[in-house]
Amino acid sequence: MTKYAERNSKSSFYKSDFVRYKVKSRLLKILIEGGKYDEEHTIAGYTTNGHMGFARFALERLVRFSFGIQRFPGYEDRIYFNKAGGDSFSNDFFQWADFFDHVVSEEEIKEALVDLKNIYNHIQKQLEGKSTITCYRGLQPYEYLQFVNKLYSNIAPNELITYKASTIVSFRDRIDGYSGSLTIKLNIPIENILMHYSYIETEDSEVYSSNKNGLMYENEVLFLNNDIKGRLVFSREDVLNWEEMNDQDELLSMIENSRVNATNLRYTLGPYHESIFYNQCYLIYLKDYKKHILDSLSWLPRKIAEKDLDFLS
Repeated sequence: MTKYAERNSKSSFYKSDFVRYKVKSRLLKILIEGGKYDEEHTIAGYTTNGHMGFARFALERLVRFSFGIQRFPGYEDRIYFNKAGGDSFSNDFFQWADFFDHVVSEEEIKEALVDLKNIYNHIQKQLEGKSTITCYRGLQPYEYLQFVNKLYSNIAPNELITYKASTIVSFRDRIDGYSGSLTIKLNIPIENILMHYSYIETEDSEVYSSNKNGLMYENEVLFLNNDIKGRLVFSREDVLNWEEMNDQDELLSMIENSRVNATNLRYTLGPYHESIFYNQCYLIYLKDYKKHILDSLSWLPRKIAEKDLDFLS
């Protein structure tokens, strides 16, 4: 048994005889766990520090292309142009796009696309015979602020809650490590499992560091969100610690800050059109400030915001 196996022998999914798929694409390995692409480009991995930076932007586009995922207009992924810890990329979208235009080769992109499909097929084979996996996620403010008003309204335990999520959403198959976060439980269909920490391996998988292959060391399961409107659906009873979190000043402060953000909306030019870039998430408060916000937007961003309002109605 490897040292990694010994450290994780109590994991609910760990077995010493798991068959792991070794990632072959160098580009994909760096996007997952981070690393130095060349002398000028260092990437913080999606599963470590890059979940809001370039790695997420790149990995989600590769996944959508590889699996043919299309969303209705107005329901595309929200993009946070944040510089991640360890990234050599700034917040400039055009620098991110330039990486694919002029740095990485077409052959490398094709290799990554093939590897993604091979990883998915391997995971599906290893999980054959199961229908779902129970997983947990500690939500970020831009997620729970989309439905927090429903929690305040004391809805029935079996009432469904919906929020818009990214194409890739990370979960764990155990609840450990989510102290201080609003946590949900989700029974994920096997066909929506893109990657599973028990069945994947990269060249650095034996290095004991949280900055190396966070997918394995943080026991992560990557959910493939192929809903045409990007919806993640669960019931009120699947929100596990609302009563505890509702008593914390930090949550109340976050909600109040979002109200402030709603009244001080800033939008900027995107690569294809004017687009709204959310600071955390003011989405849930759009209704409260509808006239103030919508009047300040040009035509296309206004139409996108109106779709958001319809989605939340």
